[in-house]
Amino acid sequence: MSSEASMRHDSQPTLEPAAQLSAAERDRLQQLCGTISHDFNNAIFAATGRLELLKRRMEDPALRGLVGEVEKTIRFFESINAAVAQAAHRQYPTASPRNAIDAVQAALVAAQAQSNEALIGVQVSHAVLPSAEAQIRADADALLVCCRQVMTLHAMRLAHAGSLNIAVTIAERTMRVTFEDSATRSTEQAITNFSAPPSFLHPGFAAEQLPLATAQRALRECGGTVALAMAPSGGLRTTVTLAVVAELRRLPSRVLIADDEMLLRALLVQMLETLGADVTSVEDPGSIDTHEALHDQELLIVDAAVPSMCGLKALQRIRVAGIMTPAILISGSTVDEAIPLRTSVLLKPFTTATLEAACHAAISKG
Repeated sequence: MSSEASMRHDSQPTLEPAAQLSAAERDRLQQLCGTISHDFNNAIFAATGRLELLKRRMEDPALRGLVGEVEKTIRFFESINAAVAQAAHRQYPTASPRNAIDAVQAALVAAQAQSNEALIGVQVSHAVLPSAEAQIRADADALLVCCRQVMTLHAMRLAHAGSLNIAVTIAERTMRVTFEDSATRSTEQAITNFSAPPSFLHPGFAAEQLPLATAQRALRECGGTVALAMAPSGGLRTTVTLAVVAELRRLPSRVLIADDEMLLRALLVQMLETLGADVTSVEDPGSIDTHEALHDQELLIVDAAVPSMCGLKALQRIRVAGIMTPAILISGSTVDEAIPLRTSVLLKPFTTATLEAACHAAISKG
C-alpha cells in the first residue's frame, strides 16, 4: 500500500448533513445513520479480532507488515464509522427565525387546504391575526404537519358536523395558536378514540401514531409544545405554543433625507437603499419643511447643519405645522437645543447597523 494511501487513511473524515432537511427527514437520517453505525462497528470488531489472531501466527516480517497496512485501513474505517455515529446523535440546529405571523398564517392556510376531506361539514373560522411583529424559530414543514395533525384530531371529534375556531395570540414572548371545537366528548375520549386514524391522516405516518403525538413530534425541533384541555363551552381546546425569539425589526419604506454635504448625503442614500428603503434626498436641510414629498414619508432624516442649526429649525417648523412623521436628527456633536417631538438624535459617524437600529426605534415609537 502506498504512503499516499496511508496518509489518506490517517485523515479524519467528517460527515456534514444537509442543512435544509425537514424534521421528519432528519429523524429518518438519524435512524439510518444509527443502524449503519451499529452494523459497521460489529464488522470492524470482527475483522480486527481475526487479524490480531492471524498476526500472532505469522513469522514472516513481510506478511506481518502487510497485516499492519490492513489494520491502518480498518482504523480509517473506524474514523468513518465515528463520523456516522456522530451524525446519528447530532443535535441539529433549530430553524432560522421566521416572521411569526407569516409562518403561522401560511401553515394554517395550507393545513386547511390539505385537510378538506376531513373537514367536510365543519365550519372553520380564523380569529384576526395579531399585528404584533415577532419572530419564531419554526421549520415550515414541521409547523404545517403540526397544524394539519391538530386539525385532523378535531375533525375526527366533529365527524363532519360542527365548528372549529382558531385564534392566534402573542404575549410575553410566547405565541399561542388555539384550536377549539364544538364537540362535547371528554378529553380522555378525544385521545383514546384515535387508535386507528382514518385515511386522511398525513401520509408517511403509521396508523398507530396518534394525531396529537405526531403534532408534538413535528414541533420538537422548534422547541414548541402541544397541549389538550377542555374549553368552558364543553369542546376540546388544543393549544400550540411557540417561543418568540426576537422582535422583527420594522424599517421604513419611504425616507426623506436632507444633508448639505454631497458625499455624506450619497452615503446615507446608499445605506438606506441597502436596507430596502425608497429614498428621496435634498441638499438643503433648512428647506425640508417645504419639500413637496414631505407628506408622503414614513421617516425624515435631517442633518442638524451646525452651526446654523437650520436642519433642527426646519424640524421644529414641521412639528409646529402639525406634521408628526418620525424623524432622526444627525449631528457630528451633541445637540444642546430642545429636540422636537418624535425626533431622536444620531451622532456621526455611524454604521449601517446603527442606522438600521435607529430607524427601527424611530418607527416603533411612532
